[in-house]
Amino acid sequence: MRGVSSSRDKAGGIPVDEAASIRASGPTLDTTSFGDPRMARFQYVTQIEIDAGAVRLLPQECARIGMARPLVVTDAGVRAAGVLDQALAALAGLSAAVFDETPGNPTEAAVRRATEQFLAAECDGLIAVGGGSSIDLAKGVAIAARHPGPLAQYATIEGGAERITAAAVPLIAVPTTAGTGSEVARGTILIVDDGRKLGFHNWHLLPRVALLDPELTRALPPSLTAATGMDAIAHCLETFMSPKVNPPADVPRGMFEISAPICSLTWLTRPVVARTTGSSANTGVWATTPPPPGVLASTTL
Repeated sequence: MRGVSSSRDKAGGIPVDEAASIRASGPTLDTTSFGDPRMARFQYVTQIEIDAGAVRLLPQECARIGMARPLVVTDAGVRAAGVLDQALAALAGLSAAVFDETPGNPTEAAVRRATEQFLAAECDGLIAVGGGSSIDLAKGVAIAARHPGPLAQYATIEGGAERITAAAVPLIAVPTTAGTGSEVARGTILIVDDGRKLGFHNWHLLPRVALLDPELTRALPPSLTAATGMDAIAHCLETFMSPKVNPPADVPRGMFEISAPICSLTWLTRPVVARTTGSSANTGVWATTPPPPGVLASTTL
C-alpha cells in the first residue's frame, strides 16, 4: 500500500484499515444525481460532480457541508475572464468573500494574506475556483486558519502530516482547467518562507466535493486548453505505467488505463480546434475536463 505506516496512513487523517477499505471498495458512478440524468457523480474518496452547469450546485453543497460564509480563492486571470462572476452568481444569497491574489506558484506569504482575509471576514469554509494554484493555495489556508505556527512544520518531509487535524477548514474545489488533479487529491505544494517548495498531505485537505463544470473552461485560450489537457493525458499515462495499485485505474485495466488517454486526446482536440478557428466549442468543451476515466486516473492515493 502506498505511503502507509504501521498504524495510520502516512499522510495522516484516517486509519490504515479505513484507507484500505476505501481502495478496496473502488468508485461508484451515479448518472442520475440530483434527478438530472445528464449529470454524472463519481463517489471515490471524495464526491465528484461532472456536468455543464455543475457550478450551480455550489449553494446546496455549501449547505450540505455547513458553509454559510465561504472565502472564494481564485486568481486575477480567472476574475478577468469572467469565470469568477459565474461562481459568485451561483453563490447569490451567501455572504462570500473573495481572495484573488493567487500567484502562479502558491507561496506561504500568499497563504498568510488569504488567511488574514478569511479570519477578518469570519469565514467558515473555502471554495477554490481556478487551476491547481488556487486549489493548492486554498488547502494552505485550510491548514493555516486552524493551525498555529509556520507552515513548514506541517510539511510531509518534516513529519508534519499528522499535525494537520480535523480542524482544517472544509474546501470545495471548482477546477477551471483539466490537468491539475488537485481537486481530487489530499495534498498541496507550497513555497514556504525559506524558499523551499514543500508538499503537505493529509486526508483532511481533500476537497469535500469537486464540481467539474466544462462551461467554466470556455474562457481558456487554445494554448492553455491544449496544455492543461495534455497534463490530464499525462495523468492517465502515469497510472498506466505506475506499479502502484489504485482501483479506479486498475479495474478494469482495459477500460480505465488504455481508453482514458485515447478518450482524453479525442475530447481535447475538438475544443482546441474550435477555439483556434472561432467556431462553436459546445460539442467539445468536455475535453477540457478529462472524461470520467481521466478524472479517476488522476485520483491518486
